[in-house]
This record gives sequence, C-alpha cells and structure tokens, in this order.
Amino acid sequence: MDVSIVSTSSRTQEAFWQERMSRVSKPGSYVIVIHEDWPGGAGNALGTLYAYQNARQKGIDLFGFDLLAEQQKGASVAMYHTAGKGTRLFPLTGSEANNKSAVKLPSPTLKTLLEAVIEQSASFAPHRKGYLSVYWGDQIFVPSIFKRPRSHISVMAKVTSPFSESQWNSEGIEHYGLLVADASGRMQQLDKLDFSTWQQLVSSGKVTVEQGVGLSLGSFCLSTAITVALLEEFEDELIKKSCAMDVEPHIWMPTTLDRETYSSLMRKKGWALDDVERQYSRMQAFKKRFVAAYPEEMFFDRLDLGNDCYWWDYGNIDCFYRNCLKLNANTPEGQCMRAHFHVEKTHFHLNVDDSSILINCDIKSGRIRNSVLANVVATNVDIEDSVIINSRASSFSARDSLIYQVSEEGDLSLDSRTICTEASPKGDVIRMYSQLGRDGKKDWAICLPSNPLSYEELHRMNQEF
Repeated sequence: MDVSIVSTSSRTQEAFWQERMSRVSKPGSYVIVIHEDWPGGAGNALGTLYAYQNARQKGIDLFGFDLLAEQQKGASVAMYHTAGKGTRLFPLTGSEANNKSAVKLPSPTLKTLLEAVIEQSASFAPHRKGYLSVYWGDQIFVPSIFKRPRSHISVMAKVTSPFSESQWNSEGIEHYGLLVADASGRMQQLDKLDFSTWQQLVSSGKVTVEQGVGLSLGSFCLSTAITVALLEEFEDELIKKSCAMDVEPHIWMPTTLDRETYSSLMRKKGWALDDVERQYSRMQAFKKRFVAAYPEEMFFDRLDLGNDCYWWDYGNIDCFYRNCLKLNANTPEGQCMRAHFHVEKTHFHLNVDDSSILINCDIKSGRIRNSVLANVVATNVDIEDSVIINSRASSFSARDSLIYQVSEEGDLSLDSRTICTEASPKGDVIRMYSQLGRDGKKDWAICLPSNPLSYEELHRMNQEF
C-alpha cells in the first residue's frame, strides 16, 4: 500500500513497530504507527476513525505529508488494527510481551502475524486507489478474485449459496456477520444471528438469498468522501473519548436495515429501546445527507473476494494451531499457504512423513508425523499432529500439541492437546500451559493448573517490564 497505518495498544508497541516496519517498507511508501490511548477501548468504528486522525497528524509531523490529501489524490491507504490484549491468543501473546501481532508463524524468517498480513494485503493495493482499507492484524485473506470497490462503504465477503441448518451449526455461522440483499436488491448487514432468526428474516421477505449469502470477513473499505463524513459525524465522540462504537451495530446495520428489523435484532442483543431508536435515527439522518451530496455512487455494498478465497484466522489458540497445520496439507490451500510463507516440502534423513514440514530445524533423530516444526533444535523427537515454533530441548514428545518459544535443557514430554510456552517478564522465565479447546478470554483471571500465575497477572507483569 502507499500508506500503511498500524494501530497498537501502547507506546512501547508503537515504537517497536514503527522502527521494524520502516526498515522493510518499500521505497516511496509510508508506515505510520500509532497507539490507541482510549480509556476502555474505542471499538472498531471509533477506533478506526481515531487511528486515522492520529495517523494523519503523525504523518505531518514525521514525514511532512497530509494523509487525507494523499488519499484524495488516489493513494492506497491501509489500516491494520492490532490494539487489544490478545486474550484469545494467550498464552502465546504473553510470550511476546503482550504484543499479539509479534507472534511468530512457521516460516523461514519466523515472520510475525502483522508482517504476514501486511505482505498479503499488498496484493489489494492496485484495486484500492483512493480508499482506506481496514484489516485486522491476525487474519490473512487470499482472494480468488480481485475487484475494485464500487460503493463508499464496501465490506469484504465470501459469497456462497444459502446455508442449511446443519452447516450453520457445524461451521459456526452465528459468530459471523452476513451480507445479503433486501427485496429491492440493496445490500444489508446482519450481525451474528442464530439460525431461527435468520429463517424468520428470509421467510418474511426482509432479506433475499437470490444474490447469494455473503459471509463477512470483517475487513472493509471506505472512500475518501465517507472517511471525511464519518470523521465529521463522530467529531464529538473522538474529542471526548468516553464511549465505544463498532461498525456493524452502530453504522452498517442502522444505515442498511429498516427500523423494525434493526430494532428487533438489537433488542435481542440487549440494547435498550431508547438507545436503538437514537442510533437508528442518527445514522439514517447521516446517510440521507451523505447520499444527497454523493448521489452518483452506491452507499453500501459487499466486496466479494470469491467463493474459493482462503481466510486464515490466527486470532485464537485453536485457529492458530489449525492454520499452522494447514501448511503441510497436500491440498491447493496447503500449496497456496506454502507459497505465501516461502516454504518448500523437503525430505530429511529423519523418520518424517510426507505430511510434515521442517523449517530451519536441527534435529538428530526421531519420528515426526503430520506436524509443522520451525526453528526447532533437539537431539530426539517423537511428534505427531503438533506444531513447534522456535523451541529447543534434549527431546520432544507431543501429540496434538502446540509448543511455542520453549527452552528446556532436558526432555519435554507433553500430554495430548497441550499448549506450552514461555514468557520472560523482567528477565525471569515463566512457563505457561493451557489446553487446545480452551478460551484465553474466559480463562483470563484464572490460574490454570501447572501455571504459576493467571494470564491477567502475566499481562500486568509484561506491562511493568
């Protein structure tokens, strides 16, 4: 991208990423890193606008150019959200001193999450001139088709045929937003529905599925005009920094749904009726003013990345583990991932099957099955269905496990489905354990068995360091 904005959680992370990304940015492009100092968090709507506002000022101070003016001239601008505690990726986040986007992926250079996201999103740059593209720092999209946005607000989506109830449940569709057309063909945003509510909307004619169902990827594009308009609309909130707003419930839904549908969905989410009515009326008035000023383009649409696009989410432990293991798959997706991370399947003198990947490893002997190992040093290993990154031991024994940045002088043998990592706040090595299937966010204040402290305590110690 011509300009890359990175939104982080602290001044320390801001300095870290500003220095690191400036070293690898292409000539003629700019990287501006800021930190979100919003009490309690701004939400992804106000957080995006606040980051843009701060990046614009830092661009003037650091490089002597105006971000908004550059976008108006046709620059491609990308924003990468990395702010937050990274609770769902703990204990790996704790191993990186609370810097979630610095978590390493299996690759020859141990590429960080953020670097991998920025590298892949560069493929969108030619199609995003004059737009602000917003991405999350733990998700990688590999589109099967490239399209230029045709509306002021474009939400990236994977368009598929309608879901059956079994698909809905097995694929966890209730955790994602949906982009579907109404009876007149205008695109609408629905956010995190149960299957029963979805059926009611379809049967009542509130939404149609003739144009397919868009599974929202969360990322979105904003034209220069809508960027300016949103900054002006929420100027008071950006000054006071006293509330949080997210794009789906606070902007996309009240500008694309009818009042009755919006009210019904938001009441089910626990919103008070007065709050629902206030937000709907405000955003409808905003949309009316904007459309009157810019009648030549659509206001809102989905941006289809293709039904065959790949979406690699590393935002929680289970997704991280599963997507790392995709690197060794004998499938088109596995081939695509190996190309993205510059990894080749090679045969070693060890007892290694064809479904394993070893990257920069020094292992003397052992047995490895369906596993991915990067920067691993060991005399002997017995590994199956596991991921080991940047670790060393006399020997490793693991099944269905994830080992990350562990240094053990002796043997490390883990029970099945174990997560093992180490953190070093204040220079003291602390080993942390968890299990696949657990949620770091739910476990935040709990001291799990075998751990000396909770994730919350480790997070606090890393902050002090």
